[in-house]
Amino acid sequence: MIRILPFLYLGNRDDIDHVEKLKENNVQALVICCTYFEYPEDKVPSAFAKLRVNLEDIGMEQISSYFEESNNFIHSYVKKEQGVLISCCQGISRSSTMCIAYLMGKQNFCLIEAFNFIMEKKTICPNIGFIEQLCDYEQVLKNKMTFSSKKYINWFTSHMCDNNVKADFSLECKKNTT
Repeated sequence: MIRILPFLYLGNRDDIDHVEKLKENNVQALVICCTYFEYPEDKVPSAFAKLRVNLEDIGMEQISSYFEESNNFIHSYVKKEQGVLISCCQGISRSSTMCIAYLMGKQNFCLIEAFNFIMEKKTICPNIGFIEQLCDYEQVLKNKMTFSSKKYINWFTSHMCDNNVKADFSLECKKNTT
């Protein structure tokens, strides 16, 4: 479990089971980005409010359909200075996508800023379909694109998110010379 912002944490499904650590960090709510098969409902500690993002980690899943609901859920706790843990199986794809969407939707980050901000704290590797949905979300929120999904796809397919390989996914701005 890694602290991303005050009251916002990113982790994997095992972090959900560490109730004492969650309480030590004032976590009051969970965003569980796992299917019911991957993390059964009866395993979820009852001491916490929860939002289930019931998706598999495959690019065809419409994770963006959860952005608004998840952002509002997370923000309702963060603004009251109560912690939220966003988790998925490994803590690198679904949960990081939801965390990026929150930073974009409620904290005014652009996509490249949100991605890099989290990467400085924890290796993440959203699947390509989720990155494309985040690019679309940025276009809706900011009417611009700061992240090159093409560069990300090349990195993703050649390095499979090796945490020793750093890359720049920003779009290069061409200066107008006229």
